[in-house]
Amino acid sequence: IEPKYDGCAAVVTFTRDGVNLTLEGDGRCGSDISHMLPFINFPFELRHFQAVEIIIPFEDWNPEYGANPRNVVAGWLSRKYDKPETMMTAIPHNYGELFTEYTYSGSLEAMGEFLLETYSNWSKIYPMDGLMIKVADEKIRLVAGNNGQTNNWSIAWKPPIQVKETIVVDIEWN
Repeated sequence: IEPKYDGCAAVVTFTRDGVNLTLEGDGRCGSDISHMLPFINFPFELRHFQAVEIIIPFEDWNPEYGANPRNVVAGWLSRKYDKPETMMTAIPHNYGELFTEYTYSGSLEAMGEFLLETYSNWSKIYPMDGLMIKVADEKIRLVAGNNGQTNNWSIAWKPPIQVKETIVVDIEWN
């Protein structure tokens, strides 16, 4: 089980010209944000082709940056020449520091409690919008494959939504 970070997905690739950073691409297409590399911490050893999530950890967050850490990161990454107000951090997909092993016992209730507790603890460290449940065995991952867009060996879990009583005071038709 790993965090489902609430940041901006990017891909790091090594080319003849150096390190390339691309938003929402496969390393060959997508928005090139390589100019932002000096403003991003990479607290891990880079691989030749590495999918990452670019975030601002809560310990580095200042509400003066904006209302939402994910939107602030997206805004900073889309600018061509501005220097961000703080360093951003890249977290590797599949190889991050936060993960825990879980073996399903047959009880959905026990699993739900475990996932909620894990999410509650981790979401104090990084912005996240859920957890990723993944098959740990690399051989099974290879056999499970993917459908061309998503892996058949992982699934996202989202925490229960908040429900609040609401009173509609006006409706404007257009």
